[in-house]
Amino acid sequence: MSDGRIDGQQFREWLRYHLALFPGMKPAFLDKLPPSGSGTELEKDYAEQMAVWYKQLNWYTLKELEAASDLLSQQEVGKKTSLGYGRHFAVVAKIAKSEVRSHGSIYPKQVYQDGEQVYQCDLCRDEGCRIVWGPVSIRYALGRGPIEKLKLGDDGTLYQTTVACTCSTGRGYFARQMTTFDDKLHLPLHRWEDGAQRYVIGQMEDAAEQGRLVAWAEVRVKESGQQQPQQQQTNIPF
Repeated sequence: MSDGRIDGQQFREWLRYHLALFPGMKPAFLDKLPPSGSGTELEKDYAEQMAVWYKQLNWYTLKELEAASDLLSQQEVGKKTSLGYGRHFAVVAKIAKSEVRSHGSIYPKQVYQDGEQVYQCDLCRDEGCRIVWGPVSIRYALGRGPIEKLKLGDDGTLYQTTVACTCSTGRGYFARQMTTFDDKLHLPLHRWEDGAQRYVIGQMEDAAEQGRLVAWAEVRVKESGQQQPQQQQTNIPF
């Protein structure tokens, strides 16, 4: 990784730069976050969420992040469906990470066989982290979402998050900044299916993926020894 990764002041400088490229992001997304000091177990407030995003991005330099924002802005031009603002931080980190990879530091050397890349870890494809369903979506899958009138699949119920993979890259780098994958707590959206011998990039909007989440969550509740979801019951193990 290159030296000079951002500090808090530079993070704010990058955020101003990013918001200038995406002027709709502040009124449509950031301004709607709960005010600082009003967060809950299920929903982080503005300051807490900013701390999470800073932790995601402070592995990179200001130049790397600005370049990543520029590239994201270019990618979004002309798209009929824009990337949700809440995903911007993770995507910027991923783009910046590709710059880190090009300098070859934390990732295994890329190996190709017969024109196909061979991965040391099939589960994360040497990314070091995995995309999983977010805890709020798990609660909606069990009928215990924070907004009772909403059901899984409605707007505001579909969330994903990133966790560190259990491979050497995940343990050696990403585990220092995020939770490590645990199959009792996390259901991957991006996953390797041994039976089908294929890597599946699941989409949250797919009914089949939502059904898979519901079935998994119900099994996890049973395995934890708890009763089936009751209307007033909110204590679940994930």
